[in-house]
Amino acid sequence: RVLLPEGWPRPAVDPDRALLDLPYTLKLHILPPCPDGNDELEPNDTASDAKAVQVGAEQLLRICAGDHDWLQLEQKAGQNLQVLARYDYAHGALAMRATDEGGTKQLAIGQSVAPSLPGLGGLSAPTEDTPAARRGRTATTAVTIAADKKDRIVKIEASAADGVENFYVLRVQEPPPPSDDGQKKPDQDKDDKKNEDKDKKDDEKKDKGKEPDKKPDGDKPPPKPEEEQRKRQVERMKRNDHNPRNLEAQEALRKSPFRNTQPEKPW
Repeated sequence: RVLLPEGWPRPAVDPDRALLDLPYTLKLHILPPCPDGNDELEPNDTASDAKAVQVGAEQLLRICAGDHDWLQLEQKAGQNLQVLARYDYAHGALAMRATDEGGTKQLAIGQSVAPSLPGLGGLSAPTEDTPAARRGRTATTAVTIAADKKDRIVKIEASAADGVENFYVLRVQEPPPPSDDGQKKPDQDKDDKKNEDKDKKDDEKKDKGKEPDKKPDGDKPPPKPEEEQRKRQVERMKRNDHNPRNLEAQEALRKSPFRNTQPEKPW
């Protein structure tokens, strides 16, 4: 039996799901107030005390008042990385930046996407604590770290305004491939024009050196101009028919309603 404090909203029951008979395990972890209830990576308030996080990992962390969380990760050569934090915007916004191993040179700064909540200040507490209400208040702050030519250690600093205390879910991942939306890159038109000019010059050379009235040795008749033109078109198509991207996967990602969200559970 779970006793809710007075004034909390009553649990909502879905009649359809209530007919299911499924076993489940419920675990309750009560965290004490800050600073005793800070996350398990503390102390990591300076760059020298940064704690390691893994690519593909997701974990729950906490910012206490005046707290700075320093994390570090290993970036492989040629690997782009994205560090994303999800949190309840009603408790206050988070800032994030990426630095070199020494924590002095800034590599990238985080970009935030916050919900539109009129009348809700940065330090005001949420008035409704339901899953739907929390999803409506969810904000994200993400920093994208461009690839380097060699392996390196990158450090991440997460912080908040003075007096802000907040939980956040941190995820480190490789960003999805950029969507071209069927549009060509600026340099792609130039490459196509070069290929067309080259094909045109090759066709002119072949036509100039051709002797239509002279039959080659043997019984085989000379190829017709239409057949030669068709053959050159096929060769041209084969030469231009290459695309390293997985277009089907990109199209599926564009159509997915979850393309800009992260799952609430690892599964």
